[in-house]
Parts: sequence; structure tokens; C-alpha cells
Amino acid sequence: MRATQAAALLLLFDQEAHMGAHGLDKENHLDTTPNPRRVQQVEMTADLRRSLLADHGAVSYKAFAQLCGSRTSAVRAWVARVSGRGCLFTVEDNGRILIPRVQLDTNGNLNEDVAALVQPLFQAGLDSWSLWAWLTSPTGRLNGEIPAEVAKEDPARARKAAELYAADIERSRDTAAPVLQP
Repeated sequence: MRATQAAALLLLFDQEAHMGAHGLDKENHLDTTPNPRRVQQVEMTADLRRSLLADHGAVSYKAFAQLCGSRTSAVRAWVARVSGRGCLFTVEDNGRILIPRVQLDTNGNLNEDVAALVQPLFQAGLDSWSLWAWLTSPTGRLNGEIPAEVAKEDPARARKAAELYAADIERSRDTAAPVLQP
């Protein structure tokens, strides 16, 4: 077999594996057979989200307005302004928009040290739930410490870890192989 034929076969096998992992058949139609790996991933994602909500908490616009003694519309405007700068993120859970508490200090103000971690990761394209998980989980970039906790004691060190992670995200996005269409 010539090298070009071998390369074409490898490409075909890779494409079929990709389609199978994404629930597509060879004609790019949705496959109704559940993919066990995909089902497991969905379950793990749901578990992580439930854990983040239970362990770290989040507030709705209404609850945040009550905490601050403000109107809900003022909170929405503040969130839009601050999140537009990439310093704050929200998550959606069952149709509700929530602000993860990790971003707020005990008085309900924006924690600037955590906001400094949010910015590079948000700009790198990390989704809100993944961002929340990274902020509240041990990471090797901080020798197993939790980024939001490190930010309290050593903001520069935590910021450097966030920047390195953001660079990794951007690098992996730039080197991702394109999906071939038949």
C-alpha cells in the first residue's frame, strides 16, 4: 500500500471515530443509539455542576439585589457592565442566571483578586462552568492549591497560573485538527 493510501485510510478511520464520538453516522445523520462515553460525560458534567452549586454557592440576581439592598434591574446592569469587561461570569442553571459566590467578597462586592483570574481565562474562551470549576479546584499550576484561595494570599502567583492556563487553552484551540466533511 502506498503512503498516500495509508494516510487516506488513517484519515478515514479518524473521521469515523470522530463522527461516532459525536453521535453521527457515516452520512452525518444523527445516530439514535446512545454513545456510552457521551452519556457518561453528560452525567459527570451534571454531577460537577451540582457539586459547584452545593459546595460553593451562587446567587440569583434577585438574591444579590436583596443582599446589596438594591433593585434587581440595578444588579442586572452591574453584572452586564462588569462581565462585559471580562471580570465576572455567570452560569445558567435550569433557566436561572446565577453569580457564583467565589467572585464576591463577604460584603457582596466583586473580589478584585478573583476577577484578575477570570479575565485571562474568559478571554481564552473557557466557558463559565469550567471557569468556576478551575477557580475552586486544586491545580497543578499551583502545586495542588486552589486558585481562588491562593488569590487571597498571593494574587500575583494565582494570576500567573491563570495566564499559563489561558495560554494552554489558546494553544490547544490553535492546534486542534480540523474536522473533515465528506
